[in-house]
Amino acid sequence: MTDAIHLLRENFAAPLRIEQLASVAHMSPSSFHQHFKQMTAMTPLQYQKNMRLLEARRLMVSDGASVATAAY
Repeated sequence: MTDAIHLLRENFAAPLRIEQLASVAHMSPSSFHQHFKQMTAMTPLQYQKNMRLLEARRLMVSDGASVATAAY
């Protein structure tokens, strides 16, 4: 499971499929989804979106990026 979370963190900007993450965790997609939500209190998609929002916030605050640049 931690390998899947690391994969999500390293590739948060790229589209990832649940099947891909489940394979890394050596689980079925449904089992992975259930265990992921228990560990993080979020679905994998919510977790990825949260990572993207945190990175956009970091770009705007620390790098002075515009909203359009951070959104891209």
